[in-house]
Amino acid sequence: MVIDIIALVLVIIGALNWGSIGIFSFDLVSWICGGSGTLAARIIYVLVALAGMYLAALQGERGRPARGSSFRLRRGKRRGYVPRLFSLLTGGGEDGTISGR
Repeated sequence: MVIDIIALVLVIIGALNWGSIGIFSFDLVSWICGGSGTLAARIIYVLVALAGMYLAALQGERGRPARGSSFRLRRGKRRGYVPRLFSLLTGGGEDGTISGR
């Protein structure tokens, strides 16, 4: 689903922002939006938080996707989930990374 991909992109943006804060003490979202108190920055922070909660709610027991969710990362021939993430973001691969396709 489109909302799953949007949520995933927002969570990645949030992760990169928190990484830049932790490593460089630099808030990327705040810098782009002209300050952390601006309306644009606050909207981005809220959207990232909602996206994280949405993706967390999709997860079932032991980190497996919840039944009926369209967000499914599968282990492929390559190691780990990261190659599957790129397949998800680019529209899926032959292994069927998004259910319902």
